[in-house]
Amino acid sequence: MDREQLARKYHKSGCNCAQAVYGAFADLADREPEKAMEEARFWGGGAKVKCGAVYAAEQIINQYAGEQKKQITDEFEKAFIRENGDLECRKLLASGNKYRKTCNDYVGDASSMLVQVLSDNGLL
Repeated sequence: MDREQLARKYHKSGCNCAQAVYGAFADLADREPEKAMEEARFWGGGAKVKCGAVYAAEQIINQYAGEQKKQITDEFEKAFIRENGDLECRKLLASGNKYRKTCNDYVGDASSMLVQVLSDNGLL
């Protein structure tokens, strides 16, 4: 199972968006998935202005990417905005959002984009 599928599975099983993404990438943060999901429990579900899936992905970047973290975060955010129109939870979920995706879709997008930017930068 790839990381996107794993994150979507965690989300469908009751984890919030941040827990799902952080859990799927827990090994990159030197954590067990259960510990990572416990840490991320307050990061998602609309608790932050930024989408929890985005926030969790950026936490992985900050912990894993070393000196490249600023560049990779910028690449990740640009890709997410290009695909989804925004980074803010409330705007992503607004009824007028032309993308009309579910939280599980944003979890999947954040996960696949995180894999892509880390791979593009030689970190995966």
